[in-house]
Amino acid sequence: MKWINSTWTRVSDTWSYRSEPERLRVLIEAYWRVLLGTAGVIVVCTVLYSFINLISALSRGNGEPTLSPGGPATLDRASLHAVLGAFAERETNYEFLKKNPPTIADPSK
Repeated sequence: MKWINSTWTRVSDTWSYRSEPERLRVLIEAYWRVLLGTAGVIVVCTVLYSFINLISALSRGNGEPTLSPGGPATLDRASLHAVLGAFAERETNYEFLKKNPPTIADPSK
């Protein structure tokens, strides 16, 4: 209990004379250590959280790719062919418009 009183006495004494450079250095050093400790705790917590999520994602799969719940359904073969056909149709339309551009008057003239 004595060390708590002595620590509190030193802290209050340092704070009361914080305008002196020797005391200011002690306060800055304590502040720096608190910042470093906080940053260290944040880094450790982030690494642990990421590791736990990675392990849970890997254990869920059982060798198959996992989809997020509520995500869109996978494409079947018919809808995939329909999408590819739409792209081919757009390419044909683009080539036609490139060879036969529409005659539109230039508004800047």
